[in-house]
Amino acid sequence: MEDLKKDIQQLKEEQTTQKALQLRDIWNIFWMHRLWFLISILICLSIAVIYVLKTPKTFYSSTTVLVKNYRRGGGTSQATLFQDIGGFGLTNNDVNNELYVFKSSNIMSMVVDKLNLDVEYFIKYGLRQNVLYDDSPVFVQFLELSPENSLQFKLDIKNNGEVVAHDFSPKNDKTLGKRINIKIGDTTDFIVGKILVQASPSYSSFIGKTILVNKYSYRSAVLRYKGVLQADIADKMAMVITLSVRDKNRMRAEDIANTLIWAYNEDAIQAKNDVAEATEKFILERLVALTEELGVVDAEIAGVRGEHGIIGDGNSDYQFQSVMQEKSSYNQQELEVENKLTMATYVKSFISNPSNANNLIPS
Repeated sequence: MEDLKKDIQQLKEEQTTQKALQLRDIWNIFWMHRLWFLISILICLSIAVIYVLKTPKTFYSSTTVLVKNYRRGGGTSQATLFQDIGGFGLTNNDVNNELYVFKSSNIMSMVVDKLNLDVEYFIKYGLRQNVLYDDSPVFVQFLELSPENSLQFKLDIKNNGEVVAHDFSPKNDKTLGKRINIKIGDTTDFIVGKILVQASPSYSSFIGKTILVNKYSYRSAVLRYKGVLQADIADKMAMVITLSVRDKNRMRAEDIANTLIWAYNEDAIQAKNDVAEATEKFILERLVALTEELGVVDAEIAGVRGEHGIIGDGNSDYQFQSVMQEKSSYNQQELEVENKLTMATYVKSFISNPSNANNLIPS
């Protein structure tokens, strides 16, 4: 028994010695190559620092939108209204359909137009290209450039009310080595037609600096900003959509989120206008057709009476009364159509009034 205990103790001591030798060998290897390990650590840290200094900051702006569903809320829907006045109705889109509307190219194109997002301005601070938005020293309008074309160039901000354009891209025979002096506020002949450069209130603080102007094609601008938008349903049981915009400029991210809601409302108002105009056109056409039919009926009644000399006695008088009742029924239908037309005209007038832009159609 004692021999067994000694053997176990000896085995433990041998294992401890082996572990100590392994750690010592690892340390010796590290110490022999300590210079390479130190250089590798410095290189990795330098790459990480350069990446952080060069990567622009990213800002997020988020907002929520309540999608009003009148069928669910118990109010009067547009569908019910137009069923009353036109004999047909609209389909009331649910929150999932409205979610796709927010993500549509049509809505984002309205945002791009409103905020002029197809033109972007940069200035270099250290290793980082910072995005300029409302704080840009100048704003460039391309008066003759096709929406499908793109262009990039640098602008030197001078203190004599002029800027100098150079370093054009894409490079070709027209742009290689070319420098163009542009007077602020004047229309200038440019390599892509006429342009207009206007100064902003921050112009004086950028004198002596160079900014980069990037003109995107219209389609690429729309697709680009669709990519920074995230729209989700806040809750499966709620009629609320959450809009999140990720951008390199904080103010622009907020403007895009707010303008998305404006564009959504404008699109809805335009849809209501289109429906009201279509309803009015339909009712007018039906009214004209009904008037023509009534005229034909009146002419036929007069012809029959003249042909048979109907004065109003006996059976003939009964037939005449029957015809007059039928005419009265047509007159009643005409009155109903006129009432519907009046209502459609009122609805169109209500929607077209700018003061009612954000109001619901009254019942």
